[in-house]
Amino acid sequence: MKKLYDATENSFIHFNEFVPYHSNDWKIKSPKLATMMLEVGPQIESMSKILSEELGFKHKKSRNYYFLDYFKELDSKGMLVNQEVMLKENNKILQPFKKTKKQNEWWLAYTTVKHSMPEGLEKCTLNNFLNALAALSSLHHIAHIVKIGPMSNLGPKDFLDYTLWHDSAQEGIDADVDSELRPNFESSWWRTKLFYFPSRRFMLI
Repeated sequence: MKKLYDATENSFIHFNEFVPYHSNDWKIKSPKLATMMLEVGPQIESMSKILSEELGFKHKKSRNYYFLDYFKELDSKGMLVNQEVMLKENNKILQPFKKTKKQNEWWLAYTTVKHSMPEGLEKCTLNNFLNALAALSSLHHIAHIVKIGPMSNLGPKDFLDYTLWHDSAQEGIDADVDSELRPNFESSWWRTKLFYFPSRRFMLI
């Protein structure tokens, strides 16, 4: 899954060379953004399933499960809606999993472009794509913490409780920078070229 994520992120970085996010209106639309959105959506669904099952949720083989089903499980104690992601280039904070009863706009954009072309192109904005990619990166970040966490002392579903996460902005940035400066350094942080994870890191105690 990491190689798939890296491929999608690299595609966006190439796009960003021509349409930099720090100096453009995030309402802009592009067929290229639609193509990348179609790559991100299935990865989000797959990572949600992997993380949900890793945290102990059981799924019946006779039933079809979708992202929104996994979202309800993973956010049952507020873990997802409290995740924050910082863009490295301009330090803008994103909260991709909004506190709302409606579908997140980026997920609606993905399902619309998937099922309703060419109308769906209208929803494939830079804003929706960046939030979708941030959501995917957040799921990878959480999965990495689950993998390295001291599971002998904590039950899997303890990771769902957002009160066991803490704000650690500078800690996260310093750890990422340290990892970039020392390639052989084994960081406990999920690293990407685009994002820092400034808050809600799980408190490993």
